[in-house]
Amino acid sequence: MSMPKLHILLVDDKLSMLKIQHGLLNRFGHSVVAVSSASEAITILTNQLQKANFDLVLMDMQMPEIDGLEAARMLRSRGVTTPILALTGNDCDDHRKEAAEAGMNGYLTKPLNETKLSSAWVSIN
Repeated sequence: MSMPKLHILLVDDKLSMLKIQHGLLNRFGHSVVAVSSASEAITILTNQLQKANFDLVLMDMQMPEIDGLEAARMLRSRGVTTPILALTGNDCDDHRKEAAEAGMNGYLTKPLNETKLSSAWVSIN
């Protein structure tokens, strides 16, 4: 399954996961900006709102301070329409439902791979 090369905002508080996922996304040919907190992502996305720079946000669901669900709610309430995919190690229906209710467009489980990302991208477009 082929997909366009995207400009992605990657958000994960675990630096080891951030590094691994960033490397994978680069290997898939995507341009990636990686941040380690939801507050950084909110700042970037709300500052870039007029430019609509990012094609996709990959947001870890479980982070300290502001988790991915709350970050998605905050972004949607501020008018950010960039697609957001939840990124989590837990694959369960409750988490999928919570992600959708928070305004996320889809759900990916770790470890990330090109097939999962491509399928999720197709499903939201």
